[in-house]
Amino acid sequence: RDLAMPALQVGIIAWLASTLIMAYIAPLSYQEYRERYAEAKVKYITGLIREGQFTSLGSDMTFFINKRLSEGRLEQVMLNDRRDSDLETTIFAQNGQIIPTPTGAIFRLSNGFQQFFKNNQLHVIDFNSYDIQFESAPMEKRLTNAYQLTAWNLGTLVWTDDLDTLENPDKARGIFHQIFTTPMLNITFALLGAYMIINAPFSRHGGNMANVKASFMITGLIILNFLLKSLSARADDIFPVMYLVAFAPPAILWYMLSRQSAPDAHLPKTAVFSSNIRSADTPERLQSTHIPKQKQDTGIGGHND
Repeated sequence: RDLAMPALQVGIIAWLASTLIMAYIAPLSYQEYRERYAEAKVKYITGLIREGQFTSLGSDMTFFINKRLSEGRLEQVMLNDRRDSDLETTIFAQNGQIIPTPTGAIFRLSNGFQQFFKNNQLHVIDFNSYDIQFESAPMEKRLTNAYQLTAWNLGTLVWTDDLDTLENPDKARGIFHQIFTTPMLNITFALLGAYMIINAPFSRHGGNMANVKASFMITGLIILNFLLKSLSARADDIFPVMYLVAFAPPAILWYMLSRQSAPDAHLPKTAVFSSNIRSADTPERLQSTHIPKQKQDTGIGGHND
């Protein structure tokens, strides 16, 4: 257990870091990415529009801008909208602005009028504000992506069963449970490595199969985690299995490591004997067995026999 404790500590630190990333840092980063993407899209559309020129966006929309100001603001705008094949519309406005949103860019016109032919009659409608969604997406693409919600916000929607605003409710539930199960792989990998190192047979030349076995086990756990992640979007019954696969392996590994005997008990007798000999040959013992030299003849007091 003492040898496995550093591995457990490293695994816990990695688990906490992974949970923090999946629960908060990654969703906030994804939100920032969506906002930057919307801004880039607005800049792209604005860059296509030229002052005093007719500009076509696709085959069903044509713009004419008399003057373009900063921050996407426009003056004296004419727009011909042919997205509806049964109703072609022409819009004139004094002012306009392209506004970024998470679902795309909105062209907001103000102080103008709209005219169109219907039943062979010309209809004119005045407006104070008129919004046009560029490249209108299907409804499912306008919904919130579960990956951009923090664990708290996503958990609130899951427990209240209010998932209609999300792209895929079943997938959103799976994402919520993955936040608490996937990071447990860090502890499993750390304890698995410690177990294989402690129990691997010693070899001067290396080449033991411990590394190969550990690699296969880690690969198998990763594949199983991806499989459960895919199945979680289809069936709610898979959620208990996700928690079982996440928490059972580290618990079993820690139990096996805690029952490991002390390494000294497995040392061969020759190693213990040689250790005793080395401990006996201390400097004090060597000094006690030192034989003193005979005194030299100084010529006083007789001769040495």
